[in-house]
Amino acid sequence: MPGNHPSFVDWLLQARKGLLKTVRRGFDSLILLVTWVIWKERNERVFRRRVAMPWTVVSRILDEANSWLSAGVSDLDAVARSSVALHIETPSIIEGSVLVMSKTGVGLSMFSMGS
Repeated sequence: MPGNHPSFVDWLLQARKGLLKTVRRGFDSLILLVTWVIWKERNERVFRRRVAMPWTVVSRILDEANSWLSAGVSDLDAVARSSVALHIETPSIIEGSVLVMSKTGVGLSMFSMGS
């Protein structure tokens, strides 16, 4: 992997360690939800050459979260209602990937999920 960045999996495992056990499953659901929406956006860019602006992707994430909550994903609901704020540092590799995706338009950028 270029640079000395932790992989997504390394970051995820480290982030989970800092959470209370009562919110870990909700955190896992949140990660699945966000990566699912980002993956769908990546496919739109690669296969259909359709590009959404970053704030549109965030809106889709929020809409998807509301759908999951309506469907009864209680673990996600526990995180949403938790009095424990999630203060998790975003790894620089993800920040850089989001920046690249927002600047490349229909570029074929995609996240590096580790080696």
